[in-house]
Amino acid sequence: MATKTLQIKRVFAWTIYDNLRKIAPKDYPTTAEIKATLSDILPALKPMSEKYASVLKRAEETQEKIISKEITEEAAKKIVEDLNKEWKGYNKVEGIEIVDIQMPEEGIKTLKAQFERENWGKRWIGNIEEFGELMAAFEAVK
Repeated sequence: MATKTLQIKRVFAWTIYDNLRKIAPKDYPTTAEIKATLSDILPALKPMSEKYASVLKRAEETQEKIISKEITEEAAKKIVEDLNKEWKGYNKVEGIEIVDIQMPEEGIKTLKAQFERENWGKRWIGNIEEFGELMAAFEAVK
């Protein structure tokens, strides 16, 4: 099967990856789609999302430390400020960078169908311009 390339912003790869991981198996229409998501789509998106996942993990660890009172509220504020700066800085530079997401043609077709599905793709993207940008990227798949 032919490999196709989807060219999207790194931040879009992250948001799609993060959203697909959170969708309950019962919400996928078929087992075949779950398999395609697990074997083709998520592995293709993951390398483009690792920095985001790293920052998010550190934020979750900080939250756990706050809840368990391992750190003071003042220390937590400093950590959160630093994480926010790192997230925003990464987003402004690497986040807008166009990356090549390669996967089998069927994986691209499945991802596009997921994007077009009611209440899926519209929730991945924050505004109409970004939605249009991602829609155009799917149409331009090579």
